Amino acid sequence: MTLAVSVAEVFGILVAAGAVGWGVAAVLVPAGARAERLAWGFAAGVSLVALSVPFAFGLRLKPGWLPFLLLSALTALPARLLRPRERVPPVPRRRGDLATGILGVVLLAGVALYALRALTEPMWANDYVAIWGLKGKTFFFEGHVPKRLFQWTSLGFSHPEYPLGLPFLYAGIGFLLGRWDDHAMALLFPFLQVATLA
Repeated sequence: MTLAVSVAEVFGILVAAGAVGWGVAAVLVPAGARAERLAWGFAAGVSLVALSVPFAFGLRLKPGWLPFLLLSALTALPARLLRPRERVPPVPRRRGDLATGILGVVLLAGVALYALRALTEPMWANDYVAIWGLKGKTFFFEGHVPKRLFQWTSLGFSHPEYPLGLPFLYAGIGFLLGRWDDHAMALLFPFLQVATLA
């Protein structure tokens, strides 16, 4: 499998997560605030990817698309029912000046350079290797949350007290992808950067 194909598949997974989250974010964000809805939608979508892993483990299902879609449906239906009925007028758009345009280009260049840097090699930072990636990879390959990650003193370096959201997200992307590819998974961080900027 080439890196380009893997990156395209991870891109598709992240876009699908954002699309599911877009509907959920309608409850949180006024109708006219598209950028903010995009940001909260992406956050909601990747949260569903992460939650689909313990959801599947708890129901003894094989993690992947079925648990993700089930959880998405269970979330989207209440979000649809809770969506505000009144229409909020759209936020008026201001015309940008030259400085706004220049800063926008600089911002996009920064995101593009960060994405390029993130995808030049697999994730290898100490926190990834020893904490977040170790746990996510363990969940992916073992198909459950092993007690040894929290009980063995020899694994104390992995900070068993840290929250499991990011490891579940890594495992969720791996399950949706059908394999573990931490090189292509690095695309997650430029997406998070864009969502944060939005």
